[in-house]
Amino acid sequence: MAPINTQQTGTSPDDEPSLNKRTSIGLSPRRPTAPETVQRPPDAGGRLSGWWLVFWLCILLLTVGVLVIVRALPADLSWRDALTFFNRTASAPRPAEHFFTDFTVDDGTFVPYAKPGVAAMQVIPPEGVYRIDVWPGYLAWTRIAIPENPPLHLEVDAIVDMQTPNGRVALLGRFEGEEDFYLFAVDGRGRFSIVRHRNGVETTLRLPTPLSAIQPAGFANRLRLEDDGTSLRFLVNGILLDRIEVEPISAVFFGIGAYSDDDAAAAILFDSIRVRKP
Repeated sequence: MAPINTQQTGTSPDDEPSLNKRTSIGLSPRRPTAPETVQRPPDAGGRLSGWWLVFWLCILLLTVGVLVIVRALPADLSWRDALTFFNRTASAPRPAEHFFTDFTVDDGTFVPYAKPGVAAMQVIPPEGVYRIDVWPGYLAWTRIAIPENPPLHLEVDAIVDMQTPNGRVALLGRFEGEEDFYLFAVDGRGRFSIVRHRNGVETTLRLPTPLSAIQPAGFANRLRLEDDGTSLRFLVNGILLDRIEVEPISAVFFGIGAYSDDDAAAAILFDSIRVRKP
């Protein structure tokens, strides 16, 4: 049997009309056939070429970070000084915290107190606060005794209730008893004051003084009292308000409290209390 060739090169009668149409419009009688050699697309490159963009982007970010740090350093700081500074900062000891509470749990440290017409104090875990309600003419406080030598820092976050802007948040330093202590206060009108109680006699060391850095009633203020053994420093929201020289002492006793500066009752909310050694 003769072999059959499927790649015919001749034409059939059915092909004549299509050939005439192509030649009539100026085309070749037949379409060019596909080339026998298969053409492949050019090589797109190695697989790692895309990672070079990531590499140079990382180098750029690192360079920008170094430039930002250099600009933040003093102009006259040498490289040796800079390395010493960073080593010292990395190895600097953190403050030792002796006491902290945010009142989300009532562990019994702050015992509830209530006396009609005088004061009421209680921890409210659902709100995460220690609330002190105090009536006019009274100072309600809680003593915080830490068996540690100075220096020690007492720091609180507190809010004067928006409904009682007459209220005052109080930090008590050198608390030796009901008649002997230093009282540092901030009220709901954005003022601070300092009073010395000694043998039951009050001596005003600083009259109520307004300060824009003190938040009014309804907003939190951070109060800090620092006792280094020979002086008391009072700060509010990171700003030093006063420094008082005191007699040397070997043990530190703090207190927190609240009182009203007019004829209406007041409410103070403590969000957190912290005592630490710098």
